[in-house]
Amino acid sequence: MLTVAPIRLLLAILVTLGFALGTASATAPTSDFLDTTLPNGLRVVIVRNRIAPVVATEMTYLVGSRDDPPQFPGMAHAQEHMMYRGTHNISGAELGTIATALGGDFNAQTKETTTQYSFTVPAADLEVILRIEADRMRAINDDQSAWQIERGAIEQEVAADLSQPGNDFFDHVRAIAFRGTGYEHDGVGTKAAFDRLTGSELQAFHARWYAPNNAVLVIAGDVEPTVALAQVRAHFAAIPRRPIASHAIAHPPTIQRTVLHERSTMIYPLATVAYRFPGISDRDFLPSYVLQAMLGS
Repeated sequence: MLTVAPIRLLLAILVTLGFALGTASATAPTSDFLDTTLPNGLRVVIVRNRIAPVVATEMTYLVGSRDDPPQFPGMAHAQEHMMYRGTHNISGAELGTIATALGGDFNAQTKETTTQYSFTVPAADLEVILRIEADRMRAINDDQSAWQIERGAIEQEVAADLSQPGNDFFDHVRAIAFRGTGYEHDGVGTKAAFDRLTGSELQAFHARWYAPNNAVLVIAGDVEPTVALAQVRAHFAAIPRRPIASHAIAHPPTIQRTVLHERSTMIYPLATVAYRFPGISDRDFLPSYVLQAMLGS
């Protein structure tokens, strides 16, 4: 589980709001806000916030664990890891060194419907990050030798997640609520699937989903929106749009009242009431998002 810093939460909310409101046409830019879509389909949202001389970027690809092939649970998560293995122009070691040298931080997370890559750096270094993200959108080092190295790291992450107390209980709840859909499995994946997965299959996954017309780039920080947009165009405009595969439509089963009693390695008893809430494209998603926060606070 990733810790979400306040600035990341802001970005996530901005992207969520954007999905809910649709992607029809560019909004009229203001001095502090700009929302537009490049000819190749990349949606760009820029928010100026001068609270500190930093900028945060979040590149969101509209692909997640629901899009994992049935035989490879965790493929979206594996591709997330491989995005840090470098490209034809920058090695994985160089990518980490650059981000560290800039004094910022970077992270990523795979969810059911999205995979997100974030950077926070000094505002003056925005173009460095845009260059990295554009390079990774074009192609990534998904060859078999790189995957053999990364596989060990992701399998350790899987082992750590699956050994968390209570994890089995929540997996059972998920399976009941979303049985027969791409949402019924934990997006982290399994060791057995990763042992079978190959670099060529990851390359095909990147080619299928990692395109400008399947992505949203959010930039928030001490930037001039029109200047930042010009930088985005300089690095992303030449990347061609590609046909995007259709997402499988989920038809979750009717839920009957179910009571689970399970032994766990948790050191305290846990009582949970679980509800299946609307998805991100539903008109009730935003109210349910706020309601979850209220009920959980």
